[in-house]
Amino acid sequence: MSKAADDLLKQGIGQYQTGDVAAALESWQQALTLYREADDRKRTGAALGNLGAAHEALGELPVALDYYQQHLAIAQSISDWRGQANALENIANVYHSLGEMSRAIEYYQQRLAIAREQSDLEACGRILWQLRVTSKEMGNEQKAIAFCQEQWAIARQRVSAVETGDFMEIAEQVGLNPMEDFAGRT
Repeated sequence: MSKAADDLLKQGIGQYQTGDVAAALESWQQALTLYREADDRKRTGAALGNLGAAHEALGELPVALDYYQQHLAIAQSISDWRGQANALENIANVYHSLGEMSRAIEYYQQRLAIAREQSDLEACGRILWQLRVTSKEMGNEQKAIAFCQEQWAIARQRVSAVETGDFMEIAEQVGLNPMEDFAGRT
């Protein structure tokens, strides 16, 4: 049963990537049913996350949010840090899209904590960029500057760790915009 569910999950990914969101939703819903029947909680979470992404792509943000929150609950219950990280970032992005910036920041902060715990500098940079943009949109320029400074620290840390690192490339990987950020703008 798990093989059939895995095949449906993969099929849905292919359908989603070619723009057939309706077919992807159907494949992922079938996979979700099979994973639940098999009590495969990790893959159930993955299917829920994919369903959330499809609904988000369709602009059905409250539905997407529900799927992402279900994914997060499962990931937390089985200590799946990757699942938690994905769900937290997805939830934050939906709240951002809904204009609920305080809620978005709350979830981005939780996602950042996981990235730091896992020493995932690229994810730290990406989430700091999201926090920076969201803070700026809320009119909190000081917070945006603080997040930018953290991004710079990560970029410097990554350059120091690599002997032949391309600073511009590394800066972009951690969410810095060399044209704006090198000029001192946030």
